[in-house]
Amino acid sequence: MITAPFNFVPLSEKVFFPDWAENVSHDIPFEDGESGVIDITITAKSPMFIRDHENPGQFCNYNGEYYIPATSVKGMVRNVLEIMSFGKITIDKKTHTKTMSVRDMTNRQKLVGTADGCGFLKQNSNGDWIIVDYGKSRTIEYTNRRNKIIQNGNETINCNFDTAQEKYSENGLYQRISVKSFLKDLKNRNGNVIGTKRVAEIVNRANNAYLILTGGIDNKKNEFVFADSDKQEEPIKDIDEVVEKFKKVYFESDSVDGSFWRDNWDKDIGIPIFYMKKDNTITDIGLSQLFKLAYNYTINEATKQNLEIIERNNKEFIKLDLAETIFGTTAKSLDKKEDYSLKGRVQFSHFRIEEDDNPQEYGEVYTVLGSPNPSFYPEYIEQNCQENGKVLNDSYNTLMDNRAKISGWKRYPLRYGKPNITLAEEGTDSATRFIPLGTYNQDKFNEFSFSGKVRFHNLKKIEIGALISALTFHNNQENFYHNIGMAKSLGLGKVKITVDTTKYQEHFIEYEILMNRELNRSWIETEQIKELFIMAYRELNIDDKLKYLKLDPDKKINKFVDAKNERIKGNYVGRDCLPKVSDMFNIGDNYPKSLLTKEVLEKIKQDIQAKKEQEKFNNELNIVQMELDKKDKDTEDVNLQIIENFIKNYPNYEEIESIKTFIREIESKMEGDKFTKINQQAQKAFDEVKKKKGTGLEKAKKSFIKKWSASKNNKGSEFVLDLVKKVEKLK
Repeated sequence: MITAPFNFVPLSEKVFFPDWAENVSHDIPFEDGESGVIDITITAKSPMFIRDHENPGQFCNYNGEYYIPATSVKGMVRNVLEIMSFGKITIDKKTHTKTMSVRDMTNRQKLVGTADGCGFLKQNSNGDWIIVDYGKSRTIEYTNRRNKIIQNGNETINCNFDTAQEKYSENGLYQRISVKSFLKDLKNRNGNVIGTKRVAEIVNRANNAYLILTGGIDNKKNEFVFADSDKQEEPIKDIDEVVEKFKKVYFESDSVDGSFWRDNWDKDIGIPIFYMKKDNTITDIGLSQLFKLAYNYTINEATKQNLEIIERNNKEFIKLDLAETIFGTTAKSLDKKEDYSLKGRVQFSHFRIEEDDNPQEYGEVYTVLGSPNPSFYPEYIEQNCQENGKVLNDSYNTLMDNRAKISGWKRYPLRYGKPNITLAEEGTDSATRFIPLGTYNQDKFNEFSFSGKVRFHNLKKIEIGALISALTFHNNQENFYHNIGMAKSLGLGKVKITVDTTKYQEHFIEYEILMNRELNRSWIETEQIKELFIMAYRELNIDDKLKYLKLDPDKKINKFVDAKNERIKGNYVGRDCLPKVSDMFNIGDNYPKSLLTKEVLEKIKQDIQAKKEQEKFNNELNIVQMELDKKDKDTEDVNLQIIENFIKNYPNYEEIESIKTFIREIESKMEGDKFTKINQQAQKAFDEVKKKKGTGLEKAKKSFIKKWSASKNNKGSEFVLDLVKKVEKLK
């Protein structure tokens, strides 16, 4: 099982877009709009820290008086409301729309580029990208493995660095050496030959190869050479798409060696690269024999929410969700050429420490606040994670897969016990120094409170219900807490919000009814709301599972790698994942109940059924309308059965008489169309008879009279019966 101080509220593809969002105004009130002020008390249930903008290590204060900024409270509440109202998830467009890369040795088959060949990437005289192909690469072993040195005659080539940039800075670019190339047997532990590999050795001859240096890894034994004897006559062409992927992985990322080659390569020689082939076509290129691959999908593409589009001033925007409708937004048009600003109708005050409270400082904390990499897919990509913390079918979902979906909204489950903060050693990279507020009397926390207000203007009753629901976890403020500020991962910032909700019961109910209708199921029983609530439960007792995986390069400890390929005493036991909090803790009967009575639920059930029936009616009416639109076209295209079924099913429809009139008109027209076709056919046959002469005429007359005298053919047409008489007189 993977452990982490955070977890995720699963993402719902369904997003709720309020149909009144486009009508929000600060000047024109809603018919049911309300304005008012809500008094709020925030009580600390653990030490907390909110950074002061002038003294970053101190708790936020003004002239020594502690306070919580309005923006901190607003952000906390808005995030909860986004989740509770099935809103859009907010992601960092600057980073999460970019192509990410991966080189994961725990899955070499899919997540590592294993080179099939090597060469120099360059542009030809036409500006087209090509690879000067050197075939399969050759390795050259370190003369001194411990110090990672290659001895080239009297010259010592020092490769004891972590990056190719450092190696080239030490030894120079495009170094030419003299080598002897040959095949070397590969042997297993028993000494049996299991294959061969292409190698090179330094010899005292004319220089005949390029020395290629790559980044350092543990237990690395060699570098590479591109030997002149391996150079192919024809370069590899038509690789523009592959080069674009290469640029995204190495040139547009934080790759040290990628940035180095982007800025330092010789245009005549090119960039030394290794390539991978599939079906004789280059698919990927990189800067080492085992190189990074570009993911097929970005985090943005893995968000996978059903977003609806609306047009404003000839620009397309994504519709506003409930949080944006209430709190405001500056939305970008899809082509990013225009903004659509909506001012919020909710304002929070600063929250000042209450006069009678005098909280003491926790003491200075000097620690590393972890910032996990979202590329760690066992956590950040939704997995088929079982309750035991193992991946179902032993297979991870990654951004290589079109089914990949992000895990959802990141949240910090509440800590049950006293924070156990591990202090960092002085001088530790990325360590942060700060002084939280709040102390303990043995294991009992000395509580203190802040008070403030939230003012709202022209909110609909449903919106007020949503706002109060987010503040109080749907009127469950005694048992469910928020967390705020910095160091939530350490258990800091647990707070209780107190609001007098006595006059907002109808608002709660209106909001819950709305969400039930939108989701077509019980909103409070959805997976998303359950995970959100359980993570906020004050008695949540899973502190032992809220720890970062250990990473200590000096001691060669990397639990992030171990989790993906866990072994216990040499036996493989499966790949780990991060279970949902609901799989780790059973809240039981303490889970909040719906605020809706049986009568209300029955009405909702009826409303939902009525909504389904209305949708069915609308669909059938649309189909009927399509048939009605054929009135002026060929009547053969009209399906009268569809229209007749509609009349039978919906006899009380207000426009039913006009539909019946249409049927009568169509039937009459069909009757007329029927004679028209019969008359045309008979006239054509009559014209043919007139062309006949002699015995042929007599034979044609008999055939015509026999056919068109029959009522089944003439259908009673006076025109046809008149033709029969004319045929009898023909000579």
